[in-house]
Amino acid sequence: MGIVHRGRSRSGREVAVTAVSVRSGKQLWQTPTSLEQPGGVTPAPGSRVVHLSSASARVAALDAARGTPLWETLPRARWVNAESEVLPQVLPNKGALVVTMPSGDVFTLDPAHPERTSVSG
Repeated sequence: MGIVHRGRSRSGREVAVTAVSVRSGKQLWQTPTSLEQPGGVTPAPGSRVVHLSSASARVAALDAARGTPLWETLPRARWVNAESEVLPQVLPNKGALVVTMPSGDVFTLDPAHPERTSVSG
């Protein structure tokens, strides 16, 4: 069963994620999040979770089958230009999430412990 997930801004600041069946075109669920200016919605291979990120480097995880929010992180970057044509992206890689930002910054996140932050040094 093919499903397409899409994040979309509503009312300027809030993002709704929608899941649509490829076969029928029917909307399966729609879930609002508190993320702003979304990037793409990325399914995690081998799991039932989709991830998305925002311009301020917030990351959210949703249950792919029902759209239930699992977690959202706090901002990790300053707000970027709302007119930017480059969108933030979450890329699953070997159990971690790699987040790329419009500024060119990249960071990783452990989806099992999203509240943890990287330590420099």
